[in-house]
Amino acid sequence: MGHYEERVKDRSAEQILQTAGGGSGGAWSGPDGDYLRVAADVRSTQELIDALRDASESNSVFSRRVVWLTFALVVVGGAQTLATAWPHLIKQQTNRQHEVAGASEPRPTDTWNHTVQCATRADQWAAAVGLVEGKRQGDVETLGRENHYSPQYERCYVRVSYVRKGGKAAPGVPPNYDELWDAFERKLLATCAFAQSEDSGFCRIEGENVSNCVACQGFISDRMRR
Repeated sequence: MGHYEERVKDRSAEQILQTAGGGSGGAWSGPDGDYLRVAADVRSTQELIDALRDASESNSVFSRRVVWLTFALVVVGGAQTLATAWPHLIKQQTNRQHEVAGASEPRPTDTWNHTVQCATRADQWAAAVGLVEGKRQGDVETLGRENHYSPQYERCYVRVSYVRKGGKAAPGVPPNYDELWDAFERKLLATCAFAQSEDSGFCRIEGENVSNCVACQGFISDRMRR
């Protein structure tokens, strides 16, 4: 049984207000209390209109006046009802908007859990491929790595930085460059030099060569920041 059938239907304004007062059980508060008080206001207006209609049945002039008075009462009663219910309606709408926003945005606890999982997966990936800070292969040394869970892209990224040291440089290898990996998929996403390489094909994003290595570095920075 709904609020109307249980607490309002076939009841007078006084009875509805008594229900809102709660009797020995205490007064209704919050949305239920607001609903009952608004219902009592509406029922009170209806009762007044009914009384005026009964009084006007034997007098045509008075009847016309009652019509206009009834119209005025309906307008005023509607305005009062809206004014009473408006804060509650606004609060409900705001709560719904917050619920929708909360469903679409990652919660702090979720982001933290993903960050922990990302760090664990990055360690596992580094161990599997033998990635060690300071390790040198030819003239290229691994400077280090950094992992980051991105709530924006919902992926776990690892940036690995390299530097070329001494000796005869391998053709096309720049002095410094970064790689961006997806730790869960163990997939190389980008290779980007800090300076334009002699080999225009060195800077790559998702397997595609890019001529602008600055934009390539921007791609990595964006994934590691968001």
